[in-house]
Amino acid sequence: MSVAQRANQANEIGRYFADVQKWDVDNYGVKVKVAWPANVKIMGNETSVAAAMVASGYTLKKLKQVCLESAAPLRFPYMTISDSHTVWLYERSQMKRGKKRKANDGDSLGSNLLEFEIARRKKIQKEPEKRQESFELKKILREFPEAMRNSHNFKIIYKWACYPYRKQLTNNSDYENTLKRAFGRAVLYREYVVTLKGLPEPHWDKHKISEITGLSPDCVKSHKGSFFLIMFHVDDVDKHRADIGGGFRKQVEENNKKVYNDSRFHRMNREKIVEYLKEDRKAFSNHYIKHIRKIFPKFWNDVKTQVRKELEASEE
Repeated sequence: MSVAQRANQANEIGRYFADVQKWDVDNYGVKVKVAWPANVKIMGNETSVAAAMVASGYTLKKLKQVCLESAAPLRFPYMTISDSHTVWLYERSQMKRGKKRKANDGDSLGSNLLEFEIARRKKIQKEPEKRQESFELKKILREFPEAMRNSHNFKIIYKWACYPYRKQLTNNSDYENTLKRAFGRAVLYREYVVTLKGLPEPHWDKHKISEITGLSPDCVKSHKGSFFLIMFHVDDVDKHRADIGGGFRKQVEENNKKVYNDSRFHRMNREKIVEYLKEDRKAFSNHYIKHIRKIFPKFWNDVKTQVRKELEASEE
């Protein structure tokens, strides 16, 4: 296959992905301003999923055929499970509009899964507060002690927890409120479950945090530092967002290497936390910040280790 032919086929798949995304946004969700599907790295070079598929011999015709022949969601090369599911769901929905084809074994299962997924997404669309989160704060508000509910910090954090739902953390004017909402929901959840109810410590992985905060699981990792800084040092967070100069998934040159902005942002936040701890070992000992320390234990332990090593080195 010539270079021109590969380019044409990649463009064809790219246009198809644009149709899938438009369909998904129109029917079920809010558009995220990033490449969809997300670009992938092959041999150290970033490329589109469409180009990667064509290079491996996976054409649009093959992609559609696999969708139509599969009775259940599947995963395509170079795509996440979630994105693959969306493509499968789109193709199955288009099939229902066209000519009825002869049923194959397992088609009834595929139809049932399709109907179930459509019903689930429509329900999610109607109830945005339940998109990815299971913690209904308003229902258990009265179970918090009255003295706590009347405290200044609790009122602020509860207000944050009730901010409008957003799935992604993007480097724009929505970032601060989106992060504050996630912070509020996370700390009040742990306050309720562990402190008030005396239940065992939850397993705090990205999926649990996503369940509680509503954030996409994949965007939590690079913003752990923001959870520590947002309550008393929000100006630092805003400065670091401005310093990276662009979207979190934008690639830039740094020390002759390509790095993503979210990695730079994460490093800036961590360095600032280390700086505050070197000045004052009790810098992050507020009652609600202690919850964040438990939610991100590895990050917190790594920061403390770095602080100790830097202080010991300065004394030598």
